Amino acid sequence: MNKFVVVAAVLLVGFVVVSGADDSSPASNSDEDDEEMPPLPPSHAVPPVPSKKKIRWLEAHGHGGQKHPKSGGIVKRAAGGCRNRYRGCICDYYKLAGHCNSRLGSVRRWMADFCKVSCGLCDPGPTESCENKRDDAVCEFWVKSRFQYNPRFQYTMACDCPKACGLCTAEEHESIDDAMASTAAFREECLRTHNQYRANHNAVDLTWDRRSAEYAERVATELDEKNDGNMDHTPVRQRTWGGVTHGENLAYMTGITCQSGTDYWYEERDNYDPSNPVQSFLGGDVGHFTQIVWKRTLTVGCGKAGNYLACIYGPTGNRLSTAEFLNNVDP
Repeated sequence: MNKFVVVAAVLLVGFVVVSGADDSSPASNSDEDDEEMPPLPPSHAVPPVPSKKKIRWLEAHGHGGQKHPKSGGIVKRAAGGCRNRYRGCICDYYKLAGHCNSRLGSVRRWMADFCKVSCGLCDPGPTESCENKRDDAVCEFWVKSRFQYNPRFQYTMACDCPKACGLCTAEEHESIDDAMASTAAFREECLRTHNQYRANHNAVDLTWDRRSAEYAERVATELDEKNDGNMDHTPVRQRTWGGVTHGENLAYMTGITCQSGTDYWYEERDNYDPSNPVQSFLGGDVGHFTQIVWKRTLTVGCGKAGNYLACIYGPTGNRLSTAEFLNNVDP
């Protein structure tokens, strides 16, 4: 297969330590049954609304409808009384803020108890429409401006633009079976390929993280829509949720699959010099390989759009310290 690859190296920010990101010790057994409600939203604001002229232009150029494949138009509502127990759209706000996958077990338990639907914990059952309250073009403009990642605007985004933010938890009813099968096959392909390589380097198997996968698919979709040859990484702050900073691998390849993209990243193994790992990382293409096999990374989520593949890893690897590389990358 002919490959046309543009890859942006995975650079994580020097020796920055995110609070709790590299602390894998479990919480004290004394509070295993505790539940802790996440903080309520700060005083929230409405993002800048585009002018009517801008809205008309967006609609005329195809930006008036839903663009994110995983957002769907139906939200799961459960058989057997499975529901969000908290008022209004607060559960969607909490999901957008990352609390479904919080590093705090007490918060995760609260979310599982009070926000089952938003966290995707209900079996498929009766469904109801999930629509943006704002004009679709406005919501798409806000999403493309990344206001959903700004804490000041997250409550408004969750309440007014749930569909555009990917907060609807199922696809249209007539296509849900096909969508689930396709998603499951892609997930298994990504996990199988990553974990086969990690086994060569004494690293534990990764597990799938849904929020990382949703974020990765948005990244790949935006790259595909631009399709301008630039493969800039998303800002680190946008890849930080639940107190954990996530790493990012990006690739472009004609006819890309999760396996072919991961295979290509792993080929960087030949460039890695374990006797001088930091210089090896800074001086050549090795960052995708080291992120794949980084021992402290425990989760992955990938997304694909067109010829673009993105994978998001948590916690991130590639911390610029010789000791970190030696402890986390077995040659």
